[in-house]
Amino acid sequence: MTYQGGYAAPYQPPVDSRYAPVVAPRPKRTTPRLGRVALVLAIGAFVLAAVPLWFAGHSAGRRSA
Repeated sequence: MTYQGGYAAPYQPPVDSRYAPVVAPRPKRTTPRLGRVALVLAIGAFVLAAVPLWFAGHSAGRRSA
């Protein structure tokens, strides 16, 4: 027997149709909580970065004019 260089198909265990509802995974419930927290943190980071930069740019503009 010679090696042909191919790969075997991934293994899938046999499933009896009588037990299919028991074996099937239940989908996880998802909530938008994580997205809301991320949005609030992003807005906070924007404000914390924008205010000092505005003050620095404003003072640099007043000195150059």
